[in-house]
Amino acid sequence: MLYNAIYKAIALLVFSFLSQTAYPHTSFISFYKITLSPGSGYIYGSFARQGVDIALQNYYGESRYSKSNMEEKKKLLGLYLLKKMSIKVRGENIALNVNDVRLGSHETNISINMLNMPKEISDLEIKITAMSETRNQQNVVLLKSKYKKEKVILSKKNNFKYKVLNDSGE
Repeated sequence: MLYNAIYKAIALLVFSFLSQTAYPHTSFISFYKITLSPGSGYIYGSFARQGVDIALQNYYGESRYSKSNMEEKKKLLGLYLLKKMSIKVRGENIALNVNDVRLGSHETNISINMLNMPKEISDLEIKITAMSETRNQQNVVLLKSKYKKEKVILSKKNNFKYKVLNDSGE
């Protein structure tokens, strides 16, 4: 009985560690790390290439996407993510700018800057419907700020949306 409890505790610790460093290996899970600080913000996304291909073929049409070269596919992915992502602070949209796209054969990564983040961050709303063209899509979001570190899963169940009423730790 004691061995089972120890085994479960070790398994939970290993799972927790792996979930912090995991990279997408399935097409229906995407990872986002959102880092907020007064006056600035940053989004890092990581996706399985298969999921990217499925989403962009559905969004832009298979013929347009398949005929695109690598640079065009990067641009299409950036535009797609900007259309499928919304960050609001106190009801105001935060401007997003794609900084870098790395379209790999297995894993794809993107970095996005938040341009007009206010110094005081409250009433934060995150909505990411990207890759929702994939059946059973889940977007795992790690939200980090001075006062908070939260992990949430955005899916059809919560309309791919998460809201933090106050980011000051209250």
